[in-house]
Formats: sequence, C-alpha cells, structure tokens
Amino acid sequence: MTQRRFYGQNVRRFLHLEHEPPSLITRSLRNTEIAVTETRDDAPVRSLSGGMVLEDSYVVSLKLNDYPSCELWARSKCVTKADIRAGATYLYDMKIDPRFVIDKPFHSLHFYLPRSALDGITEQSRAPRVGDLPCQFGVGHDDPIIRHIGGALLPALRRPTETNRLFIDYSLFAFTVHVAQTYGGMQRRAEPARGGLAPWQTKRACERLDSDLGGKLPTNRGRV
Repeated sequence: MTQRRFYGQNVRRFLHLEHEPPSLITRSLRNTEIAVTETRDDAPVRSLSGGMVLEDSYVVSLKLNDYPSCELWARSKCVTKADIRAGATYLYDMKIDPRFVIDKPFHSLHFYLPRSALDGITEQSRAPRVGDLPCQFGVGHDDPIIRHIGGALLPALRRPTETNRLFIDYSLFAFTVHVAQTYGGMQRRAEPARGGLAPWQTKRACERLDSDLGGKLPTNRGRV
C-alpha cells in the first residue's frame, strides 16, 4: 500500500488549498519522517475535505481558531458534529480516514506522527511499545505543552530558511516524546544506564573537579 504522509502537497489536496502550506520535517528518529504543517483558509469554498490513503499514523492538531458545529466524517460517513475550540489539541487516527466539512474559516497546526516514530521513541527509552492513542472525534485536550511547542514552531514555519535545523529536530523530537508519554502512557523502565558512572562515582568526580579547579564549578550539580 502506498504511504501518503500528512504534509506539503498532500495537505494542500486534503484541504483544497490554493497553495502548498508550509511544513517543517525531521528525519532524526530512525529516518522516520515527523512533520508539522500550518494550514489556514479565511474564505474556503464549502466542500468535504479530501481522502487520504490509509496508513498507520496519527495527526495531532492544534487549533488556532474556533470552528463551531464541525461536521466530522470517518470511513466515508458522517459520525458527529462538534464545536472545535481554539487552543485545544485534537488527535486523529489516519486509519479511519478522518474528514470534515469545510464551510468556515480555519487555522491550525497539524503534526504528522507515524506509528514508526512512536515505536522508535519507546525503543530508545527501553520502554514497551505504546498502544493506540485516544482519538475521540470532537474531543479536545487542554495541552499546554503542545501549545508551547506549536507557538515556538510558528515563526519557523513562516521563515524556514532562517531557522536552525537542530531547533526543528529537537522540537519535533520533544513533541513525539510528549505524545508518547501523555497519550500513549509510555513509561521508561527503571534500568541502570549501561557503560555510565554510578551516582557515587559521578559525585566523586564532580568533587575532584571542583577541588582541582579551585571551587569554580557551579553548585547545582544535579543538572550535570
């Protein structure tokens, strides 16, 4: 099955936009693509949003304006209507072919998160793989972390050539970890780090360095 990722031209077709919306993409996690796209249309023509080839992925959407009485579709039929609120975060499972009736101005950030990215995060954290995320049509989450990450990425979306690549990679990595923990229930296993120093060894090393440098190290060693 052909995979279609939710950014760039695919989002333009999905929302019937005149131009390709700006997207930022990272491939820093096992070469898996994670992306964020800003979409906006202040004068849309009434229509049903386009379909997407089904794939094992999620779209986490931060709404930047209200969208009252939104008609939501799944698997080619209307399932509910809901008042979408600005500042709230909504989760969509792309396997059910989510759509909505476009009949009002909209402005959103859409984070594309494939299952492979969640698996990569749990593997790095040596944690069990997370199950399905709690995607409930029309049910938003008050998520200040997503709002802060989205707010930080908005200037980068509007000036991508001026944005540091490390900042994009770190922001989207932090987003993925947050979703895995908050909505997927990921918990890192309490295992000792391999090849690292024991806590008492770290403390002794800091004390030795402090002595050698004449007490010039900062005292908040808990951040070392």
